[in-house]
Formats: sequence, structure tokens, C-alpha cells
Amino acid sequence: MAVGFIAFFKASNHGIWLGNFITNLCVVNGIKKPLKINCDNNSIVLYSNNNKSTT
Repeated sequence: MAVGFIAFFKASNHGIWLGNFITNLCVVNGIKKPLKINCDNNSIVLYSNNNKSTT
């Protein structure tokens, strides 16, 4: 579970960085759509949404 969570965390960090980078280039005023990352691991999704465990 830790490896999946780290991968999910890194993907979200890269997405946030990219959004900030594009905004700072002044190419667009801002990105209006929220960052959406698809994950097929239910445990990782549950943990990232609640920061709680089911067990």
C-alpha cells in the first residue's frame, strides 16, 4: 500500500506543480478544472480521501 500511496502522492505533486508553472507563464489566467487523477486501488483512494483505515 505504501508504494501505491507514494506514487499517487508524487503524481498529485507533479500535477499541482504543472498547474502552477502554466499559470506563472501567464499563458492562461488560471486553470479552472480541478486536478483529476485516476487510481484503481481502492485502499489508496480511501486513504487519500479520508486519511483513515478501514481496519
